[in-house]
Amino acid sequence: MTTRHLFALSLLGLSFVLTLPDASAQETSAEDLRPFAEALLVSHADDGALETRIETERFAALKPVPENTAIRMTGLNAKWRLPFVIARDELATKASVTFKWTSSPVLLPVKSQLNLRLNGELERSLPITTEEIGKTVVTTVELNPKRLKDMNELEFEFVGSYEHNCESPADASLWLEIDRESSLTLHKQKIRVANELQLLPSPFIDPGARSRITLPVLLSAHPSDKELQAAAVIASWAGKTADWRDLSLPAYFGEAPAEGHFVVFATPETLPDFLRGTPEITGPEVRIANAPHSDWAKVLVIAGRNDEELVAAAQALALEGDRFAGPRVLVTESPRLTPRPAYDARKWLPTDRKVRFDELVDHKSQLRSRGAFPAPITVHFRLAPDLFVLPRTGIPMELSYRYTPPGENATASVRVRINEALMGYEVLESDESVSAPVVRRVAALDAMASWLRALNLPSVYLDSNNTLEFDFQYDVTVTDSSLPGKCPSVSLTENQVEIDPSSTLDFRGFYHYAELPNLRLFTHAGYPYSRFADLAQTTVVLPKNPDAEDVGTMLSAVARIGSQTGTAGVLVTVSTDPAPEALADRDVLVVGNLTSGGDLPEGTPFAEEIRRGLAPEDGPALRKERAIRVRADLIESDRQAALVSFESPVTRGRTVVALLSQPGAGTALLQDKLGAAGSFYDVEGAVSFLSRKGSVNFRPAETYVVGDLPWHQRIWNQLLDKPFVLFGITLVFLACAALLIYLLMTRVVSGRLLSAREKLRIPSNRKS
Repeated sequence: MTTRHLFALSLLGLSFVLTLPDASAQETSAEDLRPFAEALLVSHADDGALETRIETERFAALKPVPENTAIRMTGLNAKWRLPFVIARDELATKASVTFKWTSSPVLLPVKSQLNLRLNGELERSLPITTEEIGKTVVTTVELNPKRLKDMNELEFEFVGSYEHNCESPADASLWLEIDRESSLTLHKQKIRVANELQLLPSPFIDPGARSRITLPVLLSAHPSDKELQAAAVIASWAGKTADWRDLSLPAYFGEAPAEGHFVVFATPETLPDFLRGTPEITGPEVRIANAPHSDWAKVLVIAGRNDEELVAAAQALALEGDRFAGPRVLVTESPRLTPRPAYDARKWLPTDRKVRFDELVDHKSQLRSRGAFPAPITVHFRLAPDLFVLPRTGIPMELSYRYTPPGENATASVRVRINEALMGYEVLESDESVSAPVVRRVAALDAMASWLRALNLPSVYLDSNNTLEFDFQYDVTVTDSSLPGKCPSVSLTENQVEIDPSSTLDFRGFYHYAELPNLRLFTHAGYPYSRFADLAQTTVVLPKNPDAEDVGTMLSAVARIGSQTGTAGVLVTVSTDPAPEALADRDVLVVGNLTSGGDLPEGTPFAEEIRRGLAPEDGPALRKERAIRVRADLIESDRQAALVSFESPVTRGRTVVALLSQPGAGTALLQDKLGAAGSFYDVEGAVSFLSRKGSVNFRPAETYVVGDLPWHQRIWNQLLDKPFVLFGITLVFLACAALLIYLLMTRVVSGRLLSAREKLRIPSNRKS
């Protein structure tokens, strides 16, 4: 084919393209060229412009800053980063940052400056003028909203100078402080996301949220036990997904909430009005649809032809929700639910094998750090709350790490901390075989051999929730400036440190043992219900005719356990009128009410045992050693809510925990504490009365044991809190040992004397 033919064909093709209708061209640019992720996110709704709301967050709320402490940048630590999140169903149309800052009075004007970056791009460079040096200044900077994403980072960089020719970044006069009360302001609009289950858990639970998440749950006007069970399964899934974030799960009966995303449970008989006209329910299914009273909110529909299918749909979402796609998923085969073994919660460290560090982090990048002063590497892990660690002096940890060698005449070290307590200290040695510049040392990092360290972690510092920290510290080398005309200088090079993912922790050989009742184990780890993370041996008991407040308390409690185990409780049982035999060999969680006089309404399960717990003056003694002290005369008047724990009267060794509150303010207080990860820090014992002022705790009159210990460990455990008995036993043991030694030595001496007499042929005179 000649060039002329090719040119003719090209003209023909171009003329065909130019004759296409304009509407088709517009459709192509609007839809076909749209990125797939954006097409998933925004639905095609002609709802008009949504109302803009203004949110202002303090720096200290977005990133923890100690009280009465400013954000300080120096010549060596010249950068400070502030992370913030925008939810997937939100669009930021305007952003600004207002910060109050003070600079060192010795800085040179204009040459010193403060740079502000958003997601790595420079937003504003602020030269420090003569009028601003040494004074407190308030500055507002408008940010480019087009640079905002779901996960964002605002960076402040201090560039300081105090001399024209000769200066050192290590000089103490180089500093700039930003007030912790400075704020970030965002103008946001809600957007309606597409009906796509692939986005789960968004928009119902935003994985990047830092404030409390609220997810209402809509039930029928008179929910059955199975419907309540399905709601409990979804609450457990929500708690697992929210993880450490605060979570609120208010319950609604029959009428949808006026605003926000929510979850609804529906059968053909209880289908809400706003879902009528939608496709027929043909089995257990999960749908996503537009909320009825909102221009932007979504509703997650858990549907089934009967209550059993409701439970099956909820279990399928909790177990396989990450595989859902499309606006509607029909569960054709119910998930096979085999009860999980004890102590296999996803968040709990296994005790039957060594655990590698890469199992304790979400990404291996969390085991690396870099910079002139590398940030500490932290590893979080949870332990079963009944792990009996007292007899062990330490837990083996095999630690292997790589690091950039310190420069010539410089030193470096690594500090190992467990729950902020110093466990070990190692000096990082320089590689003497490498005498090349520092740049080559950094490049040769991967070629260096790992340094193996065998450390023991003292078990006395361990708790149910633990933080292991590796802090690599490099000293700064300052060149000599004593010679005339020679300026001091600091060489700041980037260091890199890595914890080998194959490093291990070894908790093998520990026993499970706990003395109950102990509300601290329940509030901090959901124990003993969390022993079986799927809650297969847990029954939640509600009043015979529960109201929305009772159900909300139940949902908050189950969600809290899910967040503590990292596992959805898909086998939990909920009952409003259980027979005694149905509670046999099960741990029971009771949700009930308190009257204004502190008594129980008629029909409360285990009423006799709970009343006995609510009158601790007749039995248990008040814990005097609590940090928060409340006068005894306030106990009666401030009983807004109470936690009571005791051994189940149905089965020995099983536990009952009752969550009681006065309707209204008392229930709101209890639900607020159940939904907050850091709450209940002052609760322990068998009975705890809650109020806005704090808690009053009572120790149990009688205890029972869950778990098992060898006989010698049981004796040791019983003597731990009896020092005088232990001291007396020690004295008796020493006396017996001394007597035994005396008798033994007397016999040895008599034998030697007899042997000596025989050798000297001296007859033994027994009368003498």
